[in-house]
Amino acid sequence: MSNLILMKEIATERFLKAHIEVMQVYNETALLVNSCHVARERYENMKDPNFTHLSTTRGIPPEYRLSDFEIDYVFSQNDLIEQYRQHLIEAICKNYLVNIVSVFDVALEDIYEKLLQLYHVDISEKKLNALVRAAWMYNKEEKSNLRNFFVNDLGLQAAESDEGSLDLIFDRYEEIREIRHATIHNNGLLSPKNKKKLQKINENLPPALRENSFVSLMNTGFIHNDIVKLDIKDLCFLRAWFYKVISCFLKIFES
Repeated sequence: MSNLILMKEIATERFLKAHIEVMQVYNETALLVNSCHVARERYENMKDPNFTHLSTTRGIPPEYRLSDFEIDYVFSQNDLIEQYRQHLIEAICKNYLVNIVSVFDVALEDIYEKLLQLYHVDISEKKLNALVRAAWMYNKEEKSNLRNFFVNDLGLQAAESDEGSLDLIFDRYEEIREIRHATIHNNGLLSPKNKKKLQKINENLPPALRENSFVSLMNTGFIHNDIVKLDIKDLCFLRAWFYKVISCFLKIFES
């Protein structure tokens, strides 16, 4: 069996697995969002005169309580309604962003590692491990090593679609990774480095494509006053984008 056929089979199998993983992450997130709606309605309609507040620590078993400095945080009925209406929804959506990027990162890195071994048949384990660790590091052209391998070494090309060229797809994904980085490391606040990177990626786009939300994230509303704020609409956008991109990659390797 030729290396090209093996590459196709490896990539197709892994992207199909990623498709299932993306579906699982969304389904878990959708159930959490639903639980927020149910809880909010419960507290909005609560008429129990004995209910005064909910404690976040009351249910902790005694052996795990902090005997010397336990902090008992409580929420009133109105506090709970507001938490379930907005704050927790936003937290769930941010968690989806973090998880979905983790799933897709692992899928791309798995494929990258396996295809490197077929592309460089004599590669040493030490060299392979070094390349995989440096998958998202930028080269002199400011492209990630993983992207450079897919686009330049393998010469993969995307069919004409809403997502655009493979370079444009990687641009969008690196935008999402940059937003995720700010979400994890700075509570959603974009650093000057984050903003510079996002602006530079957006400037790579032809002007005619900058208004297409599936091509440019500048139109998705993820960022408000340099802070990442996600809601259910953004969750739906991310879900659709990842499904489209996985389908795009499957078509690329199929051809």
